[in-house]
Amino acid sequence: MSCDETTVDTTLRIWKLPYKNSTQTPCTPATMDGPVHLNEYPHGVFATGADGWLRNPSGGLLLWVPLAHRTGLYRNGLEHIIGNIATTKVELTKAVAHGENWLKCRDPPSCGEVHYRSWPI
Repeated sequence: MSCDETTVDTTLRIWKLPYKNSTQTPCTPATMDGPVHLNEYPHGVFATGADGWLRNPSGGLLLWVPLAHRTGLYRNGLEHIIGNIATTKVELTKAVAHGENWLKCRDPPSCGEVHYRSWPI
């Protein structure tokens, strides 16, 4: 559990603890059977910058989070947020455009192109 030190909203966050002998790979959530959410990725797989960008380990841009959604964002490894704030969960099952390629989210897939790919962390 943690309290957000950057705000005074008295919010409580409950984090998933990593397993020492986990079979979970560092780049994908534990299951791909249903919807995949941002917070299902393990803690430490990507970082949230002060500028609002989520970055992969090599520093590549993945997703920009507007300021109004940063405090209540269910980030990687976060299980629950308890408090009187609005929360945001990001569903990534069909995420196709990340980082600098975000403009592609409006493009229809080309003939034979696989439009939906797993999120590149």
